Amino acid sequence: MKEKPGIKGKNLYLDSSIFIYHFENNKEFSPYTTTIFNVAEQENAVIGCSAILFSEITPPIFKTKNKEILAIYSSLDCSPLFLRIIDLTKEVALKAGSIRAEYGFSTPDSIHLASAVIGEFDVFITNDKDLLKFKEIPILPLTKVSLTFNIIRN
Repeated sequence: MKEKPGIKGKNLYLDSSIFIYHFENNKEFSPYTTTIFNVAEQENAVIGCSAILFSEITPPIFKTKNKEILAIYSSLDCSPLFLRIIDLTKEVALKAGSIRAEYGFSTPDSIHLASAVIGEFDVFITNDKDLLKFKEIPILPLTKVSLTFNIIRN
């Protein structure tokens, strides 16, 4: 029997877009995000994000006053998901600065990558192809996540 494709490790850092696609039920990408969240829950994996996630995902919700989505986002840190929020510390900010200097990424992207590295996550899942050139952590494009993937134990 052929083994399902997988991710090594149980610490998955998700870029902001992954949360947006998932909680706003994006037709193109939510099948991938649903797979990630379901497998993470089944395998007791840790899902990571930066605290800046909230500043990136909430402006459209505040503008439209969508209280349902805002409630979902506001409760993320106390949800049953195994969510680990990396605070924007001086260490993260300095690492983000070095990433910006080396790769020329935006400040938010650099903060996310720095958070993933400093938080010692096993993989960074994103839909931003520009981030594939970052080499300090494995980068997995969202569309490369198999709808039947699993987590490979080390």
